Amino acid sequence: MFTRLRLFVLTIVSLVCVYPFIGNATTLKITSKERVEYQNQIRHFLHETYYTTLCLAITEQDLHKDVVEDLMAEDAVRYQPEFYLDSKRGRRLSPSQYLGALQVEPVKEQSVKEATTDGNLSEYAFDELLLINENNTLSRFSSNCHILFWIVMSLVLVTIVFYLYKNITIVPIAKNDSMSMADAIELYGKGKYKKAVMIFTQFATDGDTTAQYILGGCYEKGLGVSQDYNEAVKWFRKSAEQGYAFAQCDLGNCYYNGLGVSQDYNEAVKWYRKSAEQGDAFAQCNLGICYYNGLGVSQDYNEAVKWYRKSAEQGYASAQCNLGGCYYNGLGVSQDYNEAVKWFRKSAEQGDASAQCNLGGCYYNGLGVSQDYNEAVKWFRKSAEQGDASAQCNLGNCYYDGLGVSQDYNETVKWYRKSAEQGNALAQFNLIVIIKVLVSLKTTMKQ
Repeated sequence: MFTRLRLFVLTIVSLVCVYPFIGNATTLKITSKERVEYQNQIRHFLHETYYTTLCLAITEQDLHKDVVEDLMAEDAVRYQPEFYLDSKRGRRLSPSQYLGALQVEPVKEQSVKEATTDGNLSEYAFDELLLINENNTLSRFSSNCHILFWIVMSLVLVTIVFYLYKNITIVPIAKNDSMSMADAIELYGKGKYKKAVMIFTQFATDGDTTAQYILGGCYEKGLGVSQDYNEAVKWFRKSAEQGYAFAQCDLGNCYYNGLGVSQDYNEAVKWYRKSAEQGDAFAQCNLGICYYNGLGVSQDYNEAVKWYRKSAEQGYASAQCNLGGCYYNGLGVSQDYNEAVKWFRKSAEQGDASAQCNLGGCYYNGLGVSQDYNEAVKWFRKSAEQGDASAQCNLGNCYYDGLGVSQDYNETVKWYRKSAEQGNALAQFNLIVIIKVLVSLKTTMKQ
């Protein structure tokens, strides 16, 4: 990918390479044979095409200068694809018609008065032609060089445009009456992220807090733009500083996880609190987690329960599971399995894998509910199929002991292995045990 420095260097180098050919005469060595050929061409051209005109010029004595200047604009021959002899009449000369000729030997100069129209026109050498060159060279100005220059410049411009298109992710477009935040949100919902981002960028630049928040989310997830946590933080901050609760929560997440900024639990708590105090359920749960684990604040289970409850009562599944855990373990509240099951169930029914595992554990052990291995297996399975390592291990236990399901060592090994591969130590130990058991049974059967 080009950097701005590389692009600048490429442009300069291109100009430097082409510059020597522009507007400067290229000295071309001419052989004697070529010189004679040029001489013959110009003689033929003058004699056949402009004989009458030259006769008039010689007769009138003063007209030949204009004729010569039309043919040879300068002392150096201009070699161009086409040459306008008379722009008013549009008379054109082909390259072969106006090539200059060099004499092998200097010719005797004759005045116009001494010239006659009956002689060979090549014998006359007017002062204005200056066809004799001391170095026997012919200088040409080539329009091909100009064409080359513009081709190179076009390539450079194309390169610049390509670079800008690939690297400038957003080019804000001017707002018009037909463009609104509703349009952007609709495009976003349809998965047309690039178009949506263009509109969000314009509104975000103008200070719209919602647009700033959504644009930050696009950068965070890489939707319509390249994933860039720094840009995400930039836009979350702009929105958060204007008091937008969602942005405050997500900015807190960035500080909590160290995305786009250095990890800082104190800053995370600061922004979680601002959002939580506005009633954002996600921020309330996250603030409760900080209090529960003592991150950015002193560990305080009572405060953790306070914020978990605020969030759980708004229906946030993670907070409901965490609140159930506090009741289950008696942290910040009196231990109460019934309350634990209540909150575990609310969360589990929303699909929270941890809550499903915990609810299965309550059924397995008969805590807060009547012991029921079938229900235990049901919730363990729901959680295990979502990849929860603890639930996979617990489901393996059920198959090993034949509780809630028929005993099945193959299924036991299957679920222990899934859990063990995620690093669950108990599952790793159980897997070793079951393999030894199977080997022992196999040996016994052979005997």
